[in-house]
Amino acid sequence: MSEIGSSLPMRREDLHPTDESKLIPHIDYLEGELSFQSQYEKEIDWKVYQSQRNKRLEIERWVESLINATLDISKMFLAIMGEEIPDTSREVLFRIGGHIYEKEKEADVFGTCQDKEHPCPSLFGLKME
Repeated sequence: MSEIGSSLPMRREDLHPTDESKLIPHIDYLEGELSFQSQYEKEIDWKVYQSQRNKRLEIERWVESLINATLDISKMFLAIMGEEIPDTSREVLFRIGGHIYEKEKEADVFGTCQDKEHPCPSLFGLKME
């Protein structure tokens, strides 16, 4: 694991074995799902996304899966750091983003990526035209 933030315990040796055993499978799942990004980038552009319902639903399920995994991991890290888990997904991502990003604006953008009305398609290779 890499270290992306000064206050997140991102190295395995920093984690309690119990925390590690809960967290690592979620991270492995997310990494596995992210491996499909290049395939989707090759197969699906904005025109295909808009015109082919089955591809659109496939991408939306995949993005929702990534968002849910990110939320689960973020909540685990907040709990490991002894912080209260916020009530909303946006606040969870904003709070964890505050530990990763130095600028509040970047943390806020990270927090809006969970919104189903604004799933940040550009982060996943979809180019909106």
